[in-house]
Amino acid sequence: MDRKLFATFTRRMCNFRPMNKTFGMSWSHVQSGDWYPHGMAALPGSYTMSATIGRLGSELSCEPMPASPYVKPFSVAYSLDGCPRRWDAVESHASVSCVLYHSSLRAALLVRQFRPAVWAAAVREAAASGEPVPGPEVGFTYELCAGLRDRPALSAAQAMAAEIREEAGFEVSPEELLHVTTVVGSMGLAGSRQAVFAAAVDDAQVCAGRGGLAHEGEAIEVLALPINRFEAFWSDEGLAKSPGLIFALMWLQARLETHGETLGVKSAE
Repeated sequence: MDRKLFATFTRRMCNFRPMNKTFGMSWSHVQSGDWYPHGMAALPGSYTMSATIGRLGSELSCEPMPASPYVKPFSVAYSLDGCPRRWDAVESHASVSCVLYHSSLRAALLVRQFRPAVWAAAVREAAASGEPVPGPEVGFTYELCAGLRDRPALSAAQAMAAEIREEAGFEVSPEELLHVTTVVGSMGLAGSRQAVFAAAVDDAQVCAGRGGLAHEGEAIEVLALPINRFEAFWSDEGLAKSPGLIFALMWLQARLETHGETLGVKSAE
């Protein structure tokens, strides 16, 4: 990250103030039925939230986890001050993510999908407080286009280009991706690394397919979030989102100011 961009990003972080000071998620967008808040619009060809809800059952059950190729629990034994310690963890794949900027729409492209773990957490929280069991709507999250690095033959940039094509429906070559940074996620549980990229796209790069791989159970909706609504979006505690998404939107705002619509990425042509 260059010095000018770092200064712009740091200034934004220092000036950040939450718009909603109430601690805890209110799920306001679910309660109000407004599934496209803050000026968001769905791109055609992806799976809408309403369509996915229609495919989901109404009941949720939590069961012991069978052997999984994606999550492998284990314990780390070590010592601290001569005393034996144990830390429970999970082994998981490294991953990639990308903040996508649609230059014609002047919007960031987000993906929205159903996350069973988020729904389960909301159900547990409701049960503990004596509230009605929430529906599957609370399990929908707002994320960057992202994926696991479960194909060893692909570089991080190649894996990201494949995810953009499958999820967002844009053809972006690995050379058109800007590597922003690499982060460590779920530090207390997994410690897996994620390469973060950025790319500018437009409708000339639209390709067949959008919404993820149906045979893998993916049902992804691609949303355009206008740049002038970023702060309202990241401050809305009723929308399930990760710290990484908030970082990416702040980074994108700063990058647009310092490098313009192309984000400083040269075309592959």
